[in-house]
Amino acid sequence: MNRIFDKKLNSDIFIEHAGVNGYHEFPQNRDYSVIAYTAYGIGFVDINNTHRQTRRHEIFFINKTGSLKLSAIDGDEKTFEIYYVLFKPEMLGGQWEKYAESFTDISDFIKDESGKTLNIYDSEQTEIRNIIVKMISEYYEDSAGKDSMLTGYLYLLITSLFRRVNIIDNHLFSKNMLVDQTIRQIKNTIYDNPKTSEIAAHRFVTREHLGRIFKKETGLTITQYINMQKVEIIKDILKNTDRPIEEIPMIFNNKIKYIQQIFKKYTGMTMREYRRRSRKQ
Repeated sequence: MNRIFDKKLNSDIFIEHAGVNGYHEFPQNRDYSVIAYTAYGIGFVDINNTHRQTRRHEIFFINKTGSLKLSAIDGDEKTFEIYYVLFKPEMLGGQWEKYAESFTDISDFIKDESGKTLNIYDSEQTEIRNIIVKMISEYYEDSAGKDSMLTGYLYLLITSLFRRVNIIDNHLFSKNMLVDQTIRQIKNTIYDNPKTSEIAAHRFVTREHLGRIFKKETGLTITQYINMQKVEIIKDILKNTDRPIEEIPMIFNNKIKYIQQIFKKYTGMTMREYRRRSRKQ
């Protein structure tokens, strides 16, 4: 679906979990700011006169003078899914001036007229995604005190975004550089169904050597690690979205029988059972 968001927002805040089958575009000089979180799948982003591929858990924060376009990959059946938080700066109210005294960089960003953008990645614990999921739930619940809760979450969300900017992430997945680079490559290409032979070729080592070093450091084969990463993503999708189970394998370019087998192996449950149990918690 090709979708150009209206320049005018009918309310102070709009929140949506949307799939991108064509493109979503936000023109310049709107009356609202945009926070876009890439939840699942892969796609392209046009921002600051650059066009590049995005990856999971990437976040774009664009003030009301900046432009943003998110596109699905042409001919790709995998859905590119985004969490959107659109809000008018006035929503932050008079309390924002006091709040912003300790966060002048935030205040300057929101008020800037030159189309400023912020681009970061979420933490391994998906702290920012968790805030947005709570906002989505609150937005559609329509409970008493909804507006106050959303404003509070918005303060928390914006602050968390700027804190992430100032974090220097020196975290290593392994002290062995070859294993660390392998894990990073797997995480960055998980939707492309990475193969051990391809990873080894990219690292300029043999498949056997890479597999031996990886198993020694992690206790897992590379295939086991890849499958565990897929299972964690699937668990997240089952718990937090209503995406049909039969569509999930397309995300990884796998057949449903294979995905069903690895999910049952690592969780002891079928995907349907996991979704049902997670919704009861």
